[in-house]
Amino acid sequence: MVETALTRTARALDLVPFVIEHPGISVEDLAREFSVSSKQMLADLSMIFMCGLPGYSTLELIDLSYEDGYVSIIDPQVLTKPRSLSKSEIVSLMLSLESLASLRDAQDPLFIAIRGLQQKLQATIALPLTEIPVVIRSEARSSHLPMIENAIKSGSGLRITYISASSDQKSERVILPESIFSENGFIYLRAWCYLTQSSRTFRLDRIRQATPISIGEMQKSEVATPISQDNFVARLHINKSARHFFEQNAALCTLESDDDSGLTISVQLRDSEWLIRSLLGYGAQIQVLGPQELRETLARRALTALALYKN
Repeated sequence: MVETALTRTARALDLVPFVIEHPGISVEDLAREFSVSSKQMLADLSMIFMCGLPGYSTLELIDLSYEDGYVSIIDPQVLTKPRSLSKSEIVSLMLSLESLASLRDAQDPLFIAIRGLQQKLQATIALPLTEIPVVIRSEARSSHLPMIENAIKSGSGLRITYISASSDQKSERVILPESIFSENGFIYLRAWCYLTQSSRTFRLDRIRQATPISIGEMQKSEVATPISQDNFVARLHINKSARHFFEQNAALCTLESDDDSGLTISVQLRDSEWLIRSLLGYGAQIQVLGPQELRETLARRALTALALYKN
């Protein structure tokens, strides 16, 4: 992807103060820090060498050295400090930090570190922490979060008891946690599920029990029980006006396409009843692309409901 001039300029403005703090850094390490190639970094350094204050003589240009593969700033002109964050950037950071803090106990070292960082950011803008609107449902919190985080760090597995959002049924699963994220006020865990032999998303407040397991137990679980034949994948086309269906059930859905006509998604379920009840409330806003059996069942239910109104 071709970089814009704005992106390259922003990187150049950050490069000079960074090198001042890290004199003698190699071109390779500097390129790694800024996520660019060594060739691109040499081009940036060459460009910076030609930048400076009006007058543009040797007295006004930025002076640096990098010919030997190590970068040093001789004269930075006025670029001695990192760029300041804008107010909107600071508010975005504070919102993200508040979201993280809301998941922690007040005695948690991470909570204390987050609050300290928030106070530093708060000092730059006139916005008290109490005025930051962050919505994390209290029921979304989970006592299993520390155990899950430890499993992610150590690369170990967990045996969990989970209440499915689609069928409201309890199941025992062996999972390998991968990452944690928040969405719509709930906290989710993305993990490899040995029961389904695929990557799955679990809502933390629906995990009833969690127990660390050994590598031996995980290896046994690799020969998992195949998914029940009752499982099926429904494909839906959603009009833009019903996009919130996908957003509210993102943990169950896989997005296939998103264009001007709407969204095409797939939903994998063990029980079609929940999906049928949900789709009946959307009418023509959501179209079932397959399977045919689901289309027919949904049509029969809709006709039955209409007949009740006629009677």
